[in-house]
Amino acid sequence: MLKKLLITLCVSFMITSGFSQEKVKGNKNVTLVETKIEDFKTIAFGEKFKIELIQSDTPSVEIETDENLHEVIQFSVIDSVLSFSTTAKIQSSKRINITVNITKSLQHIEVNGDAEVSAANTLKNDSLVLKVNDYAKAFLNIKNKNFKFINNNKATFGFNSKSKLNIESDIVFLELSEKSKTEALIESDSLQVYMYQSADAKIEGETELLKLNTINSSSFNSRHLTTNECELTTEDSSSASVYVLNNIILNTSGSSKVELYGNPKITIESFKNTSTLSKKEL
Repeated sequence: MLKKLLITLCVSFMITSGFSQEKVKGNKNVTLVETKIEDFKTIAFGEKFKIELIQSDTPSVEIETDENLHEVIQFSVIDSVLSFSTTAKIQSSKRINITVNITKSLQHIEVNGDAEVSAANTLKNDSLVLKVNDYAKAFLNIKNKNFKFINNNKATFGFNSKSKLNIESDIVFLELSEKSKTEALIESDSLQVYMYQSADAKIEGETELLKLNTINSSSFNSRHLTTNECELTTEDSSSASVYVLNNIILNTSGSSKVELYGNPKITIESFKNTSTLSKKEL
């Protein structure tokens, strides 16, 4: 009984807090405020923020919005992490444009909730990790030595993360899960992909080596991604379409399906259950 009472009180508090949150409307008098900030390695934000990144030599935050909303939109750099929040629920505004000038120090981007990140130019650095959660979105052009993308959709009510990326990197690592959707144009020496749950990916471009692992009901379409060497493992009811020029090593199980384009040498290490391999032409 005590446990049930505590749960009821917590839920009641959350509902009351949600309804009691202060609400504000923009006064339609738009102003632009730029604030210089200390350099940071991570930018993390959620809610409904839409933030545009610009490669620069000096870090700063530019906010163009209704004059009375500047004090509602808060940001700070703590322990090299730039974060954003609001002090009240914004019901309406004439404009909310947020631009963050970043430097090559940036190493991590994390986008949550219903937020969106984009870039006005190509982001260049040595290494970058991009993490998209919930039903957030990312639209970025990236050029570096090492890039990792985690698309981890845990949203309810059927919302899906929909991210579009243009990546030029020596090493690319993709971890795609839940109901996430990813579209990417990739040029790399090595591309590693791990897919889970109902993740869906459409990849184009070129890579020397593709290492792909799909499980659950995930789906990977890369028939317009040219790869010389491929190591492919499919499990459960997942599916994969790949275009391979030289060599492919296959491990398939469950009811998974593989569609193979090109004319590579095929090495089958395991071919279990009712899994299938189909030869296709572009």
